[in-house]
Amino acid sequence: MSKKDNVPRYQSEEARPDEPSRNDILNHYGLATGAESDEEREMREWEEKQAARLEASGTGTGRASSVGAAAKPAAVSAHFRVSVADLSPNPDNPRGDIDPNDPEFQGLKKSVSSIGVAQALTVCTREAFVAHHPQHAEAVNRRYVVVAGHRRLHAAWLAGCEDVPVLVNDDAAENPLVWAVAENLQRVGLNAMQEARTLSVLTLKPPAGQGLSQTVVASGIGKTQGFVSQRVALLKLTPQLQELVLSGDLKVKRAALLAKLPSDEQEAAEQALHSLAPALQSELDGGKLNDIRLALKVAGVPRAHQLEARANKGEVLVADTEPTRVGKSGIPGQQDSTTVAAAIDNGRGMPVVTLHNPAQIADDLVRYLPSDDLAQLTELLLERTTEAQIITE
Repeated sequence: MSKKDNVPRYQSEEARPDEPSRNDILNHYGLATGAESDEEREMREWEEKQAARLEASGTGTGRASSVGAAAKPAAVSAHFRVSVADLSPNPDNPRGDIDPNDPEFQGLKKSVSSIGVAQALTVCTREAFVAHHPQHAEAVNRRYVVVAGHRRLHAAWLAGCEDVPVLVNDDAAENPLVWAVAENLQRVGLNAMQEARTLSVLTLKPPAGQGLSQTVVASGIGKTQGFVSQRVALLKLTPQLQELVLSGDLKVKRAALLAKLPSDEQEAAEQALHSLAPALQSELDGGKLNDIRLALKVAGVPRAHQLEARANKGEVLVADTEPTRVGKSGIPGQQDSTTVAAAIDNGRGMPVVTLHNPAQIADDLVRYLPSDDLAQLTELLLERTTEAQIITE
């Protein structure tokens, strides 16, 4: 393949105002300029016919032409190279500031330094971007605005690249975040909390966000509405739980359930869920157990009876039981000494103390009773024991 074969092709010798001309490209690669050869003309005419056929069928995005008419420009151009000095970052870039010391970014920079930017950046013209986002008119003062590829652009700057490959797509100017998120989600990039912050910008009502419905956003990024809903819910978590999500110690589906609770209950609930049996832990993280109140109710039941409680929506029937005190929230460790647990005849709703052996009774009481009640119970037990001894004597 000759050097000329590697030159990006264009459908006509006359370039659009926002694209380099054919001769500009030939000069860039040190190739001879001039009129099209017969082969080039035939190829151009064939490409225009194909573009017209695709546009007529509703599947094309390239230039289209009709018989006897000039080809009309479309919102999407072919790949070509532009100077990095002509590219402005998107002020709403979902990644925020790029950490140059991040190992993944260091690997990207090394690759770009070695072989250049391999994947074209998606950009739109400044005019198209400002038309949809006039508030950023001063921030974007270059020819193009990057929609997807900010890390690649930053790596190219640091590597000293003069130009990078781009794909101009003015259709992306209206909702660049949707395009950026879609590309980033299709590649390894954003973590769950970054996804949450990005998606919230799309879904929150103006002026905080763009006010797009979760269904529209899901369709735009190729994900389900449930995926979007779960990610956005993560922002309702306390900072401590968000850190657990970032570290991977708290799974997204479990975190989204905890986010349904008031913030002052979330951390205690997260600890309480550790009492679930392994099988129920898997159900919780896999999304099969998706009722947080039920999960907490089951977590308050001794493990030997948790599967039964899960099957009966938290209800458990255990023979030879006495009522125990539990809190209104249903979270073990946050009891408020209010309602008594399930009655013997129906086991309705709340955890019970199983009278199997002293150790089991002690474990259950510690699980269900607040410290003040435990202290009072200890005193009462000592009193009753002393009274029983006096009677027997």
